[in-house]
Amino acid sequence: MNYQLRQFPIRSLPKEEKEKILIDELRRVAKLLNKKTVTIFDFKKYGKVSADTIRRTFGGWNNALKIAELGQSKVSKYSKQEIINELKRVSEILGKDTFSGEEFDKISTISKSTVRKNFHSWNNALKEAGLKIKKIAKISDLELFKNLENIWNSLTRQPFYSEMIKPLSLYSAGTYENHFGSWTEACTAFIEYKMKGSTDLELKSKQEIPNKKDKTKVVKRRTRTITPRLRLQVFSKDGYTCVKCGRSPAISLRGAIKLHVDHIIPFSKGGIDNLQTLCQDCNLGKGNTDL
Repeated sequence: MNYQLRQFPIRSLPKEEKEKILIDELRRVAKLLNKKTVTIFDFKKYGKVSADTIRRTFGGWNNALKIAELGQSKVSKYSKQEIINELKRVSEILGKDTFSGEEFDKISTISKSTVRKNFHSWNNALKEAGLKIKKIAKISDLELFKNLENIWNSLTRQPFYSEMIKPLSLYSAGTYENHFGSWTEACTAFIEYKMKGSTDLELKSKQEIPNKKDKTKVVKRRTRTITPRLRLQVFSKDGYTCVKCGRSPAISLRGAIKLHVDHIIPFSKGGIDNLQTLCQDCNLGKGNTDL
């Protein structure tokens, strides 16, 4: 199984082109869901770029929705202080200093989702209200990796955020986000795990290493493996753009253009560390010639 991350690079694009791609993506998700507006939660599940990228680019989620000519997301009618007071009230009724969102929903007229939206997580809200944080069951990296591997193999591709639900997945995408920092970082960590934990380019020149026992020199074989982390570093260095023809996957939401990491001096000719980004057409057309 070939484990690779999907690519949707836009940071290197001109401002106007970048904004157009993001607005088109907002409209695509709205059309997919048959809605007049798109919430951040919806976009995290079905969007191909980060919701944070959209907020940073347009100075806010509602600003982006306005430019996309979509309806504005509703602002909570409850202030943070009102929600904190409600959490304390529920705590007194239950006689507990911590409780779940499900328990809260049974008593309060404010929904648990409203609490999460205002405080970004249930535990953040409990903490702000001076209540105890709800303990989260600890899940090991290995358990999360094994689950992700089963799904990846079942789909024969990287799973989408929205696909990480039961019965396909034992753990939600949110669990991976909390554990690794983001969904993309979780997938990157998984790929590195499949590459046996390698984090650097495993492509090394012949090195003479002294053997302490017989004092002879041993030649270490070089391997041409390029790890996922290094691949992303090379793509970032070249702006996710083919250095030969200038094309980039970012101009196509369907990913019609695929990028490869290539040796400027071919490996068969001794090139080792000189890496560059080429599109699939340019790389396959290059063969064993120097550019």
